[in-house]
Amino acid sequence: MKTASLQGTYDSILKASCHDAVAAFELNTQGDAYSNNAESIRRDILASINILLSGINSGMGLPGESVDYVKPYIPAVLITLYDGYYIYAPTKSSEGNYKHVLKPYVYYSEKYESGNNYVVVNYSLDNYVAIYGEINGNVISNSGYLEADKFLTYISENGEQLSENVKTEEMSNSYPGNIYTFKYFNGRKVYYINNGWYYINDKTPLAVNTANAGWNADSKDYSARDYKNKSQEFMKWLNDSGVKSIVTPKNAVRTKDENVNTQILDITSNNDPENPLSFFNQQKRNVIQTSIQDNLNNAIAAYNENAGGLDVATDGSRYATFILPKMEEYDWQKIITNVNFVAFMQGVPVGNKIYNNYAIVTSTNNKQYISPNSIYMCVDGIYHTVQHLADEDEDAVNVIGYKSSDFKKFNFNIDENKRYYKFFRRKEYACYVCLVERYTPTKNLNTNGEINIYSLPEGNVKNSYFTALARERYNLDKATKSILGWNDSNITSYNLD
Repeated sequence: MKTASLQGTYDSILKASCHDAVAAFELNTQGDAYSNNAESIRRDILASINILLSGINSGMGLPGESVDYVKPYIPAVLITLYDGYYIYAPTKSSEGNYKHVLKPYVYYSEKYESGNNYVVVNYSLDNYVAIYGEINGNVISNSGYLEADKFLTYISENGEQLSENVKTEEMSNSYPGNIYTFKYFNGRKVYYINNGWYYINDKTPLAVNTANAGWNADSKDYSARDYKNKSQEFMKWLNDSGVKSIVTPKNAVRTKDENVNTQILDITSNNDPENPLSFFNQQKRNVIQTSIQDNLNNAIAAYNENAGGLDVATDGSRYATFILPKMEEYDWQKIITNVNFVAFMQGVPVGNKIYNNYAIVTSTNNKQYISPNSIYMCVDGIYHTVQHLADEDEDAVNVIGYKSSDFKKFNFNIDENKRYYKFFRRKEYACYVCLVERYTPTKNLNTNGEINIYSLPEGNVKNSYFTALARERYNLDKATKSILGWNDSNITSYNLD
């Protein structure tokens, strides 16, 4: 009974520490205009891992304040991001000792070979892919969103009038701030303040020096329209490039299946990336899961080989052997559809056993990924889940969607002593039924219990939802993404701190 109780305690410590790490990651990235820069991401992840280790160290009552005490019991930490993942694990240094390091970023990628031709596809959590390779002696390289025509028909091309609650420096003593029009410029919000367009909340101002005298005349955001146009351009290139015939499971290097020659990137109504059960999504899942399992197994094998160097022992005579726990199906579903921290822990004696388990915590408030379930619809000063509006068969006229993170509290730095005001970017109130009582949808769901976007009733709510989803996807900041932006000479930086 004591052993079981202690195992439960360690499970709680591991889970809580993982939650703290995710919270730190979200806090660091949300307030950083450059949080998707590769170096910035590594810094934020390392800081979050330190929070994780400190939490475990403190929770277990290990001696001292240094996280070095707990590291030997952590064979691996997996951090899954939008288009790849990091593994934090022990590695032999040039001096011959072992220390934990954040290994290089691994993309969700697969190589496909046919004769002298090859194509590498980098997948992502949604339907964005980056492709490069060589076909008939010609080097190819492109990236974009895969969309069936059905999805694109619901996207409005008329532009959206977006607005947000903003606190500026001269408003530091007033609450909650003012509502300003905004739109996106190269993935970043710019606001119309005092007769000019400004970036805000940026300690290193970035001026945009281009030219388009007509920009101020139209304050609408056209990101959804640009998403549609860029997707159509990419799909046309895909059809003309010869890539589709090569990208099949039969031609895959790591996830090869000799019996399947279906074209993974042949996007149709029967192979729609928006359908979790489509052939594209099944193959993408196989690629992601195989890559993570292979690299985790390699990390665990290195850990076991060097357990002596890490001073991990079951008793005074033999060292622990860590076996990667079998991850549950629902955990894999989380991994391929969300940003996650997964912490593995082993080697701690618990009674007559050795502790061996993992914890997985999903990040729901980050700038890496927009899921179909993370769009809230604003109607008459109230925001709802789209499932609730659809189930109620309500088709409001003035409805607009924003990502769920826009409805959370935001920190505003007011002085050098790092004092903060907290305020809401959106002034709408949460729908009591669908967000406070946690209304459970009964219709418009797919087999995974997620929203089936195509089954939503036809009308304004559906069109606004598709438009908002396209807009937010388009403005995710990706290193491989070419964003079609506007040109304007009037954007400067508005310092909030």
